[in-house]
Amino acid sequence: MDQERLIDAAESFAKSRAERLRLAMRMAGLDAGNYTGRGVSLGGPLIEAKDPRALAAVLDVDEEFATRIQRAANDMSDMRSLGAAAKKLPFYRPTSNPALSSSYGVRFDPFTRRPAFHSGLDFPGGYHTPIMATAPGVVSFTGVRSGYGKTIEIDHGGGFKTRYAHLAAIGVRVGQRVAIGSRIGGMGSTGRSTGPHLHYEVWVNGKAQNPNRFLKAGEYVQQAS
Repeated sequence: MDQERLIDAAESFAKSRAERLRLAMRMAGLDAGNYTGRGVSLGGPLIEAKDPRALAAVLDVDEEFATRIQRAANDMSDMRSLGAAAKKLPFYRPTSNPALSSSYGVRFDPFTRRPAFHSGLDFPGGYHTPIMATAPGVVSFTGVRSGYGKTIEIDHGGGFKTRYAHLAAIGVRVGQRVAIGSRIGGMGSTGRSTGPHLHYEVWVNGKAQNPNRFLKAGEYVQQAS
């Protein structure tokens, strides 16, 4: 009975956590199936958990209980895979200021006053407000980009890249590994800017995405922790 309660608790926890992580992936526009790992094995010596009869014989339990163990193990595996993936995705906020001065999408350009596509989010703040990496990765660019001013770009692997622009200060170098939440620079108003703010972009496989989807997904993941 103790074993049954333990299996029930493990399966319930893993399934609930995995489902929340799957939903967070969908919120970010990602396919959670790309991040799950099936084919769970148990061991001492390697025991493939695909055949409940074999598993029941090795663990000296009935087949029904072995099936529940297999199911719980699969749920735990999915939970671990999704959790590990979430820690590598740009789900963290780039600044502590929750306010936005401009969203992703079409807006009126502040210089021309005509509709134009805005490929990121703008976070207002004071000069040298700390800017943080939104996921672990390797700095792939630092310097000035046309229109963006002083810019930092981070490669997070798996086709994910983030860009931090209009900075007053750059605190990292190309090739440097950064951890999630580590300070990489200071907010400014360099480039095509009307005042101090951070312009933040998320790129997936060479295409700009709506960063707000990733921020909302990150908030949802943190609520599940």
